[in-house]
Amino acid sequence: DILIIGDTIGSGTTVHGIQIGSGSVVSSTGSAQVTLDGTSSNAAGGDGVSIDATNTEVVSVNGTITIDGTSSNLNGVSLTGTATIDAAGIVSDVILNTDTIDIAGTATIQGTGDLIIEPQTAGTSIGLGNGSSGTLNLSAAELGSLADGFTKIIIGDATSGTGAIDVNASTFTDPVTIVGGAIAVTGLDAGSDAVTLTARTGAITDGGDSGTDVTGGAVTLQTLDATTGDIGASGDAISLAATSLTTDSSASGDDQFLSEVGSVSVTSVDVGVGTLEISGGEFDLTTEAIANTSSVSVESAATLDINGVTDTFDALSIASAGIVSGAGTVAANVSGAAGSAITSGGTLNLGNAASSTGFAT
Repeated sequence: DILIIGDTIGSGTTVHGIQIGSGSVVSSTGSAQVTLDGTSSNAAGGDGVSIDATNTEVVSVNGTITIDGTSSNLNGVSLTGTATIDAAGIVSDVILNTDTIDIAGTATIQGTGDLIIEPQTAGTSIGLGNGSSGTLNLSAAELGSLADGFTKIIIGDATSGTGAIDVNASTFTDPVTIVGGAIAVTGLDAGSDAVTLTARTGAITDGGDSGTDVTGGAVTLQTLDATTGDIGASGDAISLAATSLTTDSSASGDDQFLSEVGSVSVTSVDVGVGTLEISGGEFDLTTEAIANTSSVSVESAATLDINGVTDTFDALSIASAGIVSGAGTVAANVSGAAGSAITSGGTLNLGNAASSTGFAT
């Protein structure tokens, strides 16, 4: 293994904890790991770890690359010029542990394992995309320096992160997991790759854009806080363009407010004793997708497709111009407003005689 530990001596913005300079290469062979641990306590500035200028590389064949960077006044980790971090092996991860980062020029981070970018301090805020707020901040261009090919990208501290996360328009070319405190999201686009958002100490909310908030293949939204754990808000739903959907706000029992651009397969929804409100698009159930204690509200312009399955949940309400379609069986307390619609191409059993109003079988 290779281990380099550095601390600043002297002062100045070019005095770094560790500096891998122009044309230098740090490279391991076999399964050997590379670890860079740099600290800059320089009052005038200086990066914890600086990998800079032309053809500078940190490379492993089949070992993890870990970079721990701390700086009092500049960046914990800095990549500039044509610098490259390359974990080329099939079991090679890249771990960047820092509260501040800067990626400039045509610098690139690439690999075939996991890329983990996590703050050193649990409460450090994270910003992704241009105009986002957060101490650990990656612009759209910096996110573009994360080369396609990672098994997944994990941003945040999955164990103890509490810092707020602000996601503006951001493009990812690999599956991505974002985890921290409360999460505000808009314009996150992972194409057909999986997206997981985990808010450990707050809600997941719309970041303010009128467009699609999350685009991905398998999308998972979960809140873990026992007190505040809404997903979306009334009148301000999280807008999705997803292939499949898993949600969980059961720790708090707070409600979920979602809309879909097209149609999405609902794999699992757990709202505890709360309600999933769908306000646009088509949500296609899979067998027993809705937790038994949860309720579903189908709002105007939204469709819940029973999709030939059987499901049991607490209540199903259908607003005016809301639609429930498809064959199948739902055991729930069912109610419908004037102007709501139930359509079926086969046998559709809704509700039960003891508790339902309007649409018992």
